[in-house]
Amino acid sequence: MATFLNADVHHAFESCEALVQGSVEALAAFRALLVADYGRIQGESVADNTMVEGVTVLRHSLLGGPSVALRKKAYDILSDSRNALDQAVFAASAMFTAGTRMGTATYFPLADDSADYETLFVGRKARCRDVPPEVQDVIRPLKPWWSGPGETGNDILRTLGKLSGPNKHQVILEFAPTITTSRNAFVAKGETIFAVDPPTRIDLLAVQYPEPAKSMFSTYKSPRGRTDFIQAVLPPDQVFAAKVNIQFQYVASHATRFARTPIDLLLSGFVNETQRAVERIKGLCLGAVIP
Repeated sequence: MATFLNADVHHAFESCEALVQGSVEALAAFRALLVADYGRIQGESVADNTMVEGVTVLRHSLLGGPSVALRKKAYDILSDSRNALDQAVFAASAMFTAGTRMGTATYFPLADDSADYETLFVGRKARCRDVPPEVQDVIRPLKPWWSGPGETGNDILRTLGKLSGPNKHQVILEFAPTITTSRNAFVAKGETIFAVDPPTRIDLLAVQYPEPAKSMFSTYKSPRGRTDFIQAVLPPDQVFAAKVNIQFQYVASHATRFARTPIDLLLSGFVNETQRAVERIKGLCLGAVIP
């Protein structure tokens, strides 16, 4: 195995470690902004006779959403974490190919499954064809592929890779309030068309309750800046009483397998897994691989 001076290793990894530290600091700032965002969200509960013709909709609405500053910090975390992975592989590859001409295909390998991982290094057009075998081997135990039938993978790392590219900010930053718990007291004197507990976000209603919700709300669009949750749909002029105490969180909307995961937990996972990967790759160069 090749050996390197510790000073050379530390110098080679300065850039990617700065990115890791940037993601850590951005996560701390994100959490502080998150508290402020949660504090300014307001709610209202309304028996609405205008949403769907001919019925009364008991809706609970959250007014407001993620601030621009909060979205920007989420983007910083994603960008710094993803770039740190590639720079760590580049730094290690440069050290293990010193004295020879190194190619440019030295990206952090991310695969669909363990078999696909092996194909990333083989062939003239393979995305990671210039990553040295030593670096391939030290990354393999991280399992940077999807979990699937018969094998485990690292869904956090794989999701981070999935969100890279020109549209990553549109994907990861599309997070919205979702009610996580509620304490309801709902009584209707007579017929109820349907009722749900906890109140369900309107865009998820048709998925969880296909009919009659699908036909009732399939074309409805909530006003900008308002997120609507439906508790019940009643005939007009129905007598009812309702009391609700709601808690909510911002959750990832379309982050592959982590859709509806609290956004701060998902971003924290990106930061932690990136740190672990960078430490492991640097440890290879220092001659002491991190487990």
